[in-house]
Amino acid sequence: AEMRCDVPETLDLQLFDRFRNACAVTADRVTVSSPPAAAVRLAAVRPGAPAPIGSGADAGKGPASRTMYLDLVPVLAGRALVEVRVDGVPVMGSPMVAAIAPGALSLGASMTRGAVAACAAGAPASFVLETRDAGGNRLTEGGMHFTAALSGEGAGCGSGEVRDRNDGTYAVSYVREAAGPFDLTLSLPPGVAKEGEASTLTLKMVCLPGPTDVGRCTAELPSEPPQAGAVAALKIQRFDRFGNAVAGADSELRASGSGPGPMTTTVVDREGGGVEVQFA
Repeated sequence: AEMRCDVPETLDLQLFDRFRNACAVTADRVTVSSPPAAAVRLAAVRPGAPAPIGSGADAGKGPASRTMYLDLVPVLAGRALVEVRVDGVPVMGSPMVAAIAPGALSLGASMTRGAVAACAAGAPASFVLETRDAGGNRLTEGGMHFTAALSGEGAGCGSGEVRDRNDGTYAVSYVREAAGPFDLTLSLPPGVAKEGEASTLTLKMVCLPGPTDVGRCTAELPSEPPQAGAVAALKIQRFDRFGNAVAGADSELRASGSGPGPMTTTVVDREGGGVEVQFA
């Protein structure tokens, strides 16, 4: 049997005694299991046309049915055994093998793999979206047309693209220039998502500054001319090539000076990526 997760299937159970005479049982005597992982859930047992009172195996117990309709809901994708029992005894043909396919895409249940928390300004970044259905079953086929959009403060919001790997996973690549928090939103075209399911997935991310670009660094001269023999300081702020302040000492800064008489220089890293060049 072929089934699909979250799509109900109905089995007709015809009831006979050991002599092949039609008989009737009540719903509470019918059970369905799918060992060992409970891949199929029994949603309801519905009787067919009622048998007269006092007939068959339920004589004196009231109306029963010679046919039972078993409403099954597959919940776990893969191959599964579905076993139907009456009074604890397997019926003919039970257990049967069911091939259960994943259900419809659920972005809320889908997962990401790779570096999705942070990226560096100007550096290509990527991660993988692993699509799943509402029950967490991984989808094994592609065909979804996602778009990727970046939003956040600062210039250079960046751009993103999504490549279908045709196996239920999608490679998402993007580049952002402005450092700071931003959102990356994956969207499906209108009408594609199943009713009740979201058509967008927004990831909260952070862009870190790129490497220090010496040509973009700024220097603040002392407010007063330095005095001979006294220590003065030149304040320098690191920036990357996009103008993002570099908060850490990602590279060693060296300083030297020349002028009348000997000069000593010392480089001191300050909190927030600032640097002081002390000289005397």
